[in-house]
Amino acid sequence: MKKILFISLFLSAGLVFAQTKTENPNVETTQKDVDKLAEFPGGINEFRNIINQNFRTEKLKIDKGIAKTTIVFVINEDGTVSDIEALGENQAMNDESIRVVSKIKTKWKPAELDGEKVKYRFTMPLTMSFE
Repeated sequence: MKKILFISLFLSAGLVFAQTKTENPNVETTQKDVDKLAEFPGGINEFRNIINQNFRTEKLKIDKGIAKTTIVFVINEDGTVSDIEALGENQAMNDESIRVVSKIKTKWKPAELDGEKVKYRFTMPLTMSFE
């Protein structure tokens, strides 16, 4: 059985972007700062643990080496997740990352700006090392 070291890195607010409401609801304005960040119940480590527990490493078909991707998604005003993307060179890793995140139905506590709940673009790099 493969030994797998799963490392998911959460880079601070510099890589996490919020989406704010504008006069035109079809246009989203990217903004780096919000008053309150979006939060996963139990914290970011709980989110990482859920990803780790549900990730099917056999789908990657890697015996040795490192697979990387960056998961990007929107946390909506109601705490649901949408617009999930994975940006990496390994398509199998991207596909599995999207599958795992889309299966997590726990709602986030939405981000806030000026006391209003706003859409929040969340970015989280994932790295898997196969030994």
